[in-house]
Amino acid sequence: MAENPKRVAAAQVLATGGTKAEAARFAGVDRATVSKWVKNPAFILLVEKIKPELSETAVKGLHDLIPQALSLLKDSLGADSEITGSRARIALDIVKAAASIAQTETADGPTDLERRLAQLDAEDSGLRGD
Repeated sequence: MAENPKRVAAAQVLATGGTKAEAARFAGVDRATVSKWVKNPAFILLVEKIKPELSETAVKGLHDLIPQALSLLKDSLGADSEITGSRARIALDIVKAAASIAQTETADGPTDLERRLAQLDAEDSGLRGD
């Protein structure tokens, strides 16, 4: 049976750290409904299932932005435009976020995010024929 779209929407918000009120607004339901859902083991499993999917999507999106961000930073080095400056700050934030993920390690070795970034790099190299 397909999952209720409103429950999925609320679960997505909660999986990203949102509040019950934010989840309710996003899903178009009352906050009390979300409060009831979070007590349901099946709903809790749904939230837990969604977390890694959203994390992987975010990491892939960030990975895809890195070349563009680096190019923009390079191009903005000699520019004086306020727009270029704003875009450069955003690009720098992207690079910092990627560096932060890359530096995250556990005592046992690379994190899942680092393994995923390495996998994406390998896939990109394969597509380019490197």
